Amino acid sequence: MFLNARGRYLPWTFAANEDEFCLLARMPPCRDYRWCNQNVMDFTKLPQPGAYGAYRYRSDGSTHYHGGQNEFETCARNGILVLSIQSRIMKFLAACAIKILHDIPEEGLLDFPLQEEPSKSDLLDFDIAGHSRFSDVLMTAPYRGWHSLNFTKLHGYITATLDTQKEHIWALREDPSYFADTILEFEEHTNQSGLKQHLTLSAKMTQRNAVVRSIVEEAYCTLAGWQELHQRFADFDKLFQDDVNIYEQIYSVYEVQNVAEWMKDNICRTIASTFGFAPNFQRVLRSDRDKITDAQAELFHRLETFTKFETLTAISSSLETIDRLIQGHNECKAMMSSRILSLLTEVSVLTECLRQIGLWERSPEVLACCAHMDRDHTPTLGERGDFLPWAAAMKDQAFPFHHLYPYQEKLHYPANKRHSRNHVEAMCRAEANLDKFWAAVDSMFEERTGTAQHEIIYACLTHAGKMHRTVPWVEPAIVKPAPKKKQEYEYQPLSRMVHNKTLQITGAFDKLSIEEKTKTKTRGTADHAIDAGRTLTVQPVANSTQQLDKPFIVDQRTHKVFKTIFYTPTSETGDLPKAVKWAEFKRAMARVGFAVEKLQGSAWQFSPSEISNAERNIQFHEPHPDSDVPYVMAKRFGRRLARVYGWSADMFKLA
Repeated sequence: MFLNARGRYLPWTFAANEDEFCLLARMPPCRDYRWCNQNVMDFTKLPQPGAYGAYRYRSDGSTHYHGGQNEFETCARNGILVLSIQSRIMKFLAACAIKILHDIPEEGLLDFPLQEEPSKSDLLDFDIAGHSRFSDVLMTAPYRGWHSLNFTKLHGYITATLDTQKEHIWALREDPSYFADTILEFEEHTNQSGLKQHLTLSAKMTQRNAVVRSIVEEAYCTLAGWQELHQRFADFDKLFQDDVNIYEQIYSVYEVQNVAEWMKDNICRTIASTFGFAPNFQRVLRSDRDKITDAQAELFHRLETFTKFETLTAISSSLETIDRLIQGHNECKAMMSSRILSLLTEVSVLTECLRQIGLWERSPEVLACCAHMDRDHTPTLGERGDFLPWAAAMKDQAFPFHHLYPYQEKLHYPANKRHSRNHVEAMCRAEANLDKFWAAVDSMFEERTGTAQHEIIYACLTHAGKMHRTVPWVEPAIVKPAPKKKQEYEYQPLSRMVHNKTLQITGAFDKLSIEEKTKTKTRGTADHAIDAGRTLTVQPVANSTQQLDKPFIVDQRTHKVFKTIFYTPTSETGDLPKAVKWAEFKRAMARVGFAVEKLQGSAWQFSPSEISNAERNIQFHEPHPDSDVPYVMAKRFGRRLARVYGWSADMFKLA
């Protein structure tokens, strides 16, 4: 990768970003700005001796560094550092090339034609299972020559994260068990989680209201932020054309940068206020200090980085270290929670977005223009720019949490149990309580803002299709088997043309019974028919983004995974499938044509190929701490695949 990037692009391309990846070689900022502005170094597009990196004294008193399409200037101190770095890189790579091509004389190394550049997929790193890791991509970034924004890759990350957030909001409104799990998760990460039994009634009510408000506020605001980033990245294809003014491009990128910074700061603030109260962190901190390992101490130290609003470089370094500690130390992995891992995934995507924007704005074409532009403007969130004022209605508002608490009772949702009268009635009650809560929330927003659901929220909910609700229980009708009807025997004489009467057998004999004895199923068939109308299977909605023209032909293991997540009953008794191994789910997605990439945190991104007949990326979070996907979570996976790709159980056939 290093040879490919440095051999195919001119040194001028990397000059403005060399110190970005050489943190230990960075010099402190200049204190004598007058000297720095007068002593400059020119970097030209063509590496001509005497012109590339030439020192020049300017006395015009300008406070900005100039540049153009073929050259740019920078401080002489930084210029000398760039020349030193590039000189060492060139010597190292030239020596590597000579070692690799040792059977060719040095004087003949340049006599061969230029080879075609390999595809990016050939330069990617994969592990034994064919998976790539987000951390590995970041670690190899200095060797890839990232001299411009990789819009396609970033847009894929943002789109998949946006879909995950949309699914989160949809599940909060549709699935009572998901809302109950979310309440429990938020309660466990509050500073009063260990003092519940000592709180007064009013304090408990205040805490419950704060938890519910945090769930709604975080879900809505996070969705608005990812929606804004997605929309702006979708417009970049038209924006970054040769005929578009570079100043328009820079302002658009700055808008994206401001939104990403706003989101990153909010998520870092959330991590800082929650990680220390996670149950496993509390368990470790309350234990004997001598039993805390060095890896656990390092993990705690790295997470504290998010409390200090460190620089982007420090946050990126902490994310990489946290990912390494989780992958390499089981005791560190056990300390983490699903909520913290999900937040780390989001901040890692935002950090990568900001890092690439930082590289782009330091490219030669942009470097000179940025110095003349004003960046002091606030980001606008939402398609009409009015989302934040609308969301401000949640502040200090009393939410109707009485529809949810106690959630073990009011949100009890036995979807993982075989359907019976008690289970179905409990599911209907839980869904009714959840609908009452969201109806009250929408009424609250309409009363305070005049709009029950902001355009962003409304589009999220209407695009997903019809919300599932359990069919009320109906007693199965008792089907009595019909009485056997005795068949009449009708004598059919043989054809007289070929019949020899002299050979006819005469006399009385019993007629043979030619009836087919059949046994009519009563209980099993009736129960199964009733369950089929009440099942949680999600059919592809009408507005799904993709529909398959032909089914997937898969092996036995892959078929079993999709059979489970789309709930094909395993027997006539209506028994529900068991849990799915996370490794099996990843393998199944790879078998139907998805590239698998591990992001930082708990998220895995699945990118479709031509085989999958899909267009959009999708993310799923790995279960923590167990590697099994419970049946309830597997069902959520199936619902999401149905909404995004239009998949159903009958699309997967055994080979």
